[in-house]
Amino acid sequence: MLQLVSSEDEAGVDQELAIVVRGPDLEVVGERVAWKITPVMGEFHTPGWRGIFSIAGALTLELAQPGAYSAGIQIDGAEAGDIPFQVVMAGG
Repeated sequence: MLQLVSSEDEAGVDQELAIVVRGPDLEVVGERVAWKITPVMGEFHTPGWRGIFSIAGALTLELAQPGAYSAGIQIDGAEAGDIPFQVVMAGG
């Protein structure tokens, strides 16, 4: 699960959220996946509160070798964090 926290000044502003998978040598594996999101504050919003955008899903990856990988998170092209994972068995 990925959660993005938005401030009031980000409400109504389009942002690009992307995931980039990197391999054991930090090389990009596969294609970068991106989509647009627009944070919105709801009708019960109280000044000073932040908005939260949550997304959950599964990735299906075909990888050539085991090792340490990561899913890099980018917001508007800037690195915002990564999610490390380990591949213990890969297809041939």
